[in-house]
Amino acid sequence: MSCGCYVYGRGKNDSMPSVKEQSVTTREIAENVAQASQGISEVNENVAQSATVSEEIAKDIVGVNQSAGEMSNSSSQVKMSAEELSNLAGQLKEMVHKFKVWNVYPLRII
Repeated sequence: MSCGCYVYGRGKNDSMPSVKEQSVTTREIAENVAQASQGISEVNENVAQSATVSEEIAKDIVGVNQSAGEMSNSSSQVKMSAEELSNLAGQLKEMVHKFKVWNVYPLRII
């Protein structure tokens, strides 16, 4: 009496094709996982490089900002010094106008 069921393992090579197929499939899956892992590693490396570059850019921006602040302070000091010099020039001009030069002796040309 036969039930029409197939029982694995009765024949010599009955399960071999299935095991070989599974082995090939497993190997392909492992290769795909390895490739995906390598791709992820490359992406992580690129992200790390981008982060490093971004950090350097941020430092450069901070440096430029500090330099701009220093230039602004220096410009303010130059402006104040120029105003002081202008005031001194005005005072000197007033002092010079107060003096009268009298020619007591005529000039002699020799």
